[in-house]
Amino acid sequence: MTGPQDSVTLLSVTPDLYLKQPASLNEDISLAYMEVPLEGLDGNLNITVKFQFTHQTELYQVDPTTWVPMTRATPPTRNTPARTATPG
Repeated sequence: MTGPQDSVTLLSVTPDLYLKQPASLNEDISLAYMEVPLEGLDGNLNITVKFQFTHQTELYQVDPTTWVPMTRATPPTRNTPARTATPG
């Protein structure tokens, strides 16, 4: 099963010296592992990561019988039942 985002491409990492291993782009979540030696940092840390991906349409079927009415007077809490949505 693939997610709604695919064809992930890492375009650049600047500065690339912090990137400690090649980015993993073919997993459920793409990862770029970096290590920054903070003891040598004299100012702000500025890292730029540029990437691109394709996003596919996501459609869901919502079961309205699981909805819980809410108003500003009754905001959601941890005990509020979750709404149920399944990919359609």
